Amino acid sequence: MNREPADGALRGFFAVELERSLLDEASRVEGWLREQVASDVVVRWTRERGRHVTLRFLGRFAVERLSGLVAAARGALASAAPFDLGLGSVLAFPARRPRVLAVDPVPHGPLVSAAAALERAAVHCGFDAEPRSFRPHVTLGRVKRGALATGSLESGPAAGRALQRVGEVVLFRSELHPSGARYTPLERIALGGQSPPSP
Repeated sequence: MNREPADGALRGFFAVELERSLLDEASRVEGWLREQVASDVVVRWTRERGRHVTLRFLGRFAVERLSGLVAAARGALASAAPFDLGLGSVLAFPARRPRVLAVDPVPHGPLVSAAAALERAAVHCGFDAEPRSFRPHVTLGRVKRGALATGSLESGPAAGRALQRVGEVVLFRSELHPSGARYTPLERIALGGQSPPSP
């Protein structure tokens, strides 16, 4: 499924792709958040196709490194079992002056394990170690101006009932455009060393 960019480099990240059931849950939470945000606070809401759980951001790298990175990721995720994923509570961070509005994907355990495995694979392939600790989330919006009154967010929507079966991690290409980032799947890496499903 490789698509080589013309300039010999790409910008990418590993993520769990959300299916329709969870995208609908995220949209429901976004609707509630829009009602809570004061009129003097400007939030740039993410597009539906940009909602996922990022496991490891890679930045920009030469396309020649792609095959080795994918092979390392497949090996790292060979022992990871598929799992059920849902969405939980509203998140706003950092704590002192929140700039990101998100929803919490649950459970954390399989996501944290997958992120750690991909971190090892990336470092093995020569990428710099990620200096920040992994925090699973699905970004719904970013505050561009104003300050959030976070107290009102504590009563956010309860965890939804929708679940999706996660059986793969996707390596996305990210292209920055004035209208917003565009994400293209480059590789699908099945958990547990299985063959990825046919598109």
